[in-house]
Amino acid sequence: MNGNRLYGNILKTKSYDDLFDKYFQWKKIFESVVLIEKGTGETIFSKGYGEKDIDSPIIAPSITKMFTATCIFLLIQHGYMTLNDNLLNFYDPVYLSGLHFYRGKDFSYYLKVSDLLYQTSGLAHIYEEGKNSVKKQAIISDTFILDSKLYRKL
Repeated sequence: MNGNRLYGNILKTKSYDDLFDKYFQWKKIFESVVLIEKGTGETIFSKGYGEKDIDSPIIAPSITKMFTATCIFLLIQHGYMTLNDNLLNFYDPVYLSGLHFYRGKDFSYYLKVSDLLYQTSGLAHIYEEGKNSVKKQAIISDTFILDSKLYRKL
């Protein structure tokens, strides 16, 4: 079947449901969420496909790392910050409080731009792994994971 003909048939559907069902089958999209709303905020259509639904979190850490790195290096290039700048230079302490604990001590006020940029702050990935993840437990107990094995620092 010609792709253009199918695309034309998609546009002739009578409902958003039919439109997106056909489109996702045609493009072989396995998971997605569609939300259409008016400028007033009224939802016209919402549907999840595959394992996703309208309440599924959108986890986009990889692309945000590249975007963050680009923005930070542009700010450094223009003289607005350095990699050694403390985050307190940019954020009120109330926003950093409790962000990074280690052995019962709050190290949030010692975080530097480089810690966030190079992903070395030790912040847990709670959105992906949950509150009691193995990685979080490793951070709390001063251990590390290598090749799926847990090791304790000496």
